[in-house]
Amino acid sequence: MTPPPQRTTENHPLLELIPLNELTLPQQAFTNASGLSLYRFLQEPTHLQEFDGMKLLGIGRPNDTVLRLGESSIQNSDIPGKRVYLTIDPHSPSERKCVIYGTTDAAIAETMTFFASLKDDARTSQLVTESYPKEDEPHLRFDFTVLQPEQLARILDANPRRRYRLQTGVWNSTLSVVLATCPYPLQLTLVSTQGEWGDFCFQDEGTRFVQALQERQTPFGSLELTFVKDGMPLSPANLEQLLQLENCLNKLSLSSLEKELAILPFTAKVQALEYVVNACDLPSTAFDGLIIPAKDLELRMFVKPEDNDWGSLAVSFFHRLAELGHLEQLTFSVEDRNWQVRELARDAAARVAEALVGAIGANPRLKFLNIGGTSYCLDWDPYMKLLFRALETHPGMRTLLIRNYPKFEDPYYEWLWKLLNCNRRITVHNAFGFLITDNCCLDRLYALNRFYCGSANLVEEESIESRSCLVAMALAGSALGNFRYTALLLLNHTDVLCGF
Repeated sequence: MTPPPQRTTENHPLLELIPLNELTLPQQAFTNASGLSLYRFLQEPTHLQEFDGMKLLGIGRPNDTVLRLGESSIQNSDIPGKRVYLTIDPHSPSERKCVIYGTTDAAIAETMTFFASLKDDARTSQLVTESYPKEDEPHLRFDFTVLQPEQLARILDANPRRRYRLQTGVWNSTLSVVLATCPYPLQLTLVSTQGEWGDFCFQDEGTRFVQALQERQTPFGSLELTFVKDGMPLSPANLEQLLQLENCLNKLSLSSLEKELAILPFTAKVQALEYVVNACDLPSTAFDGLIIPAKDLELRMFVKPEDNDWGSLAVSFFHRLAELGHLEQLTFSVEDRNWQVRELARDAAARVAEALVGAIGANPRLKFLNIGGTSYCLDWDPYMKLLFRALETHPGMRTLLIRNYPKFEDPYYEWLWKLLNCNRRITVHNAFGFLITDNCCLDRLYALNRFYCGSANLVEEESIESRSCLVAMALAGSALGNFRYTALLLLNHTDVLCGF
């Protein structure tokens, strides 16, 4: 007589233990190698959150695949069969790791489609296809060309706002077209680092992917290509074609390219561009007359000990931004991978700082500036007073990020105090995003500025009827007994107060 099904030790309502005498041969092989019992669904889940509370376990599927949830199983290479690794929301409290084992690629594709298309109730999420080439033999790795276009479409459609990071697999032209023609904006990252931690590639070097993007009638969304130089998933011709697509990509992120292609990404016709470049790959005249369409620009410039004139390159970059004058957000950093580059000489650093200040002044719509990622090789601290002075009257600036506050040069925060008094709409943060303050007077000044901005914004955003109610609440609340707050309300809302 077959024993009755047993519940999990957690008494989870979704699962029951599969009796040993009902295990198939592949399932028996999994339990013997992993030391885990196998469960099955009492009813098919529809939402990812139905797995909440489950610890490390294996779930058998009718197609002889095993869905392993919990910590990654790469430490156990004895588990037989092909496999694919998925992670949802990596490095977050809601992280979910999954490995799917099976004897055929088609069965794995079926189970992967089931799991990856479960509805995710989280407001935002990310799905990563992982790659562990050092742990897995090539013949054990899932063949993504077996994934059917309707299966990929089902995965994408299930969670339209999810971000996707594809780190493994050879993707054929059919799947490429599905990615490129997704009917809603997609946030897609493709990783190809020659087997280190990602080996994604297009079977046709991205030809059909780029062609399909060109045929889109609506913006694609964002595309990030992370790769080592020899692992670029697009051919040079396809990359060049991608960069010239208009009204297609909202945001493009690129790793450093070969020297002969290094200048091309700056010409990308996108709203936002993130680019990592080696200073040695750019000629001294790289930015002369260069058209840079992006309004949101993030440039990480890596330097080496033999790069003797990277300071002049930075100056040239800022001069070109000043000439263009259309920036809205700018992130700029100079970095040294090996901590071997000498600090830029004081006179050269001064020229870089002056060029940055010139670019700030020539871009009145610039609202976000981040120079906090720069390493020791370019010390901004001696020039922070100059930078703050340029921002005192800047009409657009709202957020400034610096590495740390220059306490040696300004131990009493006098430069920051003056900036916040002159430009009440700006906030200054360190490289980690924390507000820079003295935990005393500056806190009160930030609070006053927030009140000022809120009061001024009411004039622009609310009707006079709504303002009457809101101003009355402010007078009886946060402004009560505070002369400066009351004065701001009188200044901004005289028309409303006259009606009281």
